[in-house]
Amino acid sequence: MNVSVEPSQFGHLTDSDPLLRLVFEHVLRVRGERRFAALADIDFFAVPAAVPHMFTMAVSGTPPRFRYKFSGTQVDRILGLNPMGRYLDDIYARPDHPIRVSYAELARIQKPQILRAAFMPSTGLPRLLLRLAIPLSADGAAMTHVVGVLVMHFDRSGVTEIPKTGPPSVIDIAYLDA
Repeated sequence: MNVSVEPSQFGHLTDSDPLLRLVFEHVLRVRGERRFAALADIDFFAVPAAVPHMFTMAVSGTPPRFRYKFSGTQVDRILGLNPMGRYLDDIYARPDHPIRVSYAELARIQKPQILRAAFMPSTGLPRLLLRLAIPLSADGAAMTHVVGVLVMHFDRSGVTEIPKTGPPSVIDIAYLDA
């Protein structure tokens, strides 16, 4: 199955980063006509340029809890830690943390999600984060895993309102019809 995603499907959220598109197209290819791909379908060798920016999570329980199963080196660098084996709620303790809220929404909607967030480190330029999170399913019925891509860019435009302290500020979230 040859899958190509039109740029308009992503809109402005991924114009600046081809890695998100590369992984999204790969997941569409291996999923075929099913609602979800399975974690076992994901072939990291098919998207080698994206692997340092990729992560996988297991999803279990009600309400759902997300546990990192794999994180690439760039994910570790962006997060400032190696999250493998840790639950999202152990990393972001506050239930209202914007990252936790975005994953709760992902579990509720169960469609590929693109998040754009901004933050200002203590030194350097403002950063823009892009995250693509794609629900996966072991049984084809409900989300049991997530595969994602996390990339960071410097905001040289000066247009984005960046918080000086606190967690990343979520600018927008979009869901892809796939």
